[in-house]
Amino acid sequence: GMRFSELSDPEAGAENVRLFQEMIDGRRDSLVVEKTYRRKDGAEIWVRVAGTAIRDANGRFEYIVAMVEDITEARRDANDRAMAEAGLRFQAHRLDAVEQGVVAIDTDTRIVFWNRHAEHLLGWTAPEALGQPYQQLFLAEPNSDDARHVARVMEDGESRCRVRVLRRKDGTAFSAASTLSPLRDAGGAVEGA
Repeated sequence: GMRFSELSDPEAGAENVRLFQEMIDGRRDSLVVEKTYRRKDGAEIWVRVAGTAIRDANGRFEYIVAMVEDITEARRDANDRAMAEAGLRFQAHRLDAVEQGVVAIDTDTRIVFWNRHAEHLLGWTAPEALGQPYQQLFLAEPNSDDARHVARVMEDGESRCRVRVLRRKDGTAFSAASTLSPLRDAGGAVEGA
């Protein structure tokens, strides 16, 4: 068989020894750590090790009972999510730099993104706008034609341009050229506009 030290990342060796010694000395009764292990085939995997010190009736250390759980996939998923979130933050930052109002809606036509220029142009802050139905928030005269326009973009996935009369927070109206484009998820399905 292999020794515990042969499974672990050599760079984590000193930390492993310190934690193990704390359990032997009675300064720690249990531990949970995430670390890398080396499989028999040499592949590196992430594991969660939960260990408990077993002591005799006098409280002297006897051994450790440990459970080792392979969390490689969960770590990979968490890393993928973190990278996707970082990408979204980067894209949102870039959209904030655009000197045009950029507003995104979901399939329920609720606002899910509102850049700084939209704040400047329309008067509502992002926290005020997010989650609101866009037709009620900034269209001067919401109507069924506009709803059909949005529905067509989401159904056929084609961008459309038109001139609209928009309403600012203070109630003033102005004409603006707008482009409505489909927003797609990673699989290509339309998830908003």
